[in-house]
Amino acid sequence: MNDTSRKSYELLIFNVGGEHFGIDIRSVQELCDYGCLTRLVEGSMLIEGVVSKNGAIMPMVDFRKYFRSGVLLYDDLTSVIIVRVRGRSICLIVDRVLATTSLTSTQVEDISESGAPFHLDGLVGMAAWGGRQFFLLDLNKVLSVP
Repeated sequence: MNDTSRKSYELLIFNVGGEHFGIDIRSVQELCDYGCLTRLVEGSMLIEGVVSKNGAIMPMVDFRKYFRSGVLLYDDLTSVIIVRVRGRSICLIVDRVLATTSLTSTQVEDISESGAPFHLDGLVGMAAWGGRQFFLLDLNKVLSVP
């Protein structure tokens, strides 16, 4: 998603705290609710733990902790997005998956660090959906380990 000459984007939109985010739908393998996971190992900080889903073992990243969204409740709307990044499956925990959408490059605005309410290297732009602004994320950058 970091290619600014790209003509269109196919995105999955989700909510974390009061913010909306979009990721490239081609990286999404599966969507499920939080109850679909079998927790194997507790983690800390960025990696929340390790889980099992359909026989696959994968790390779990709680984006609500990552974006410091406050109280972390696990309810019926808590969603799991299983993505493929650099050849590995990773579970992302978000408040809610909202929709999929298509955008053209003219609908995506460049964003500087000062335009976002947080600092994030993987923030590649912003756009409007459903009357709200959302931030486009490059998961390869967001989930990279320094």
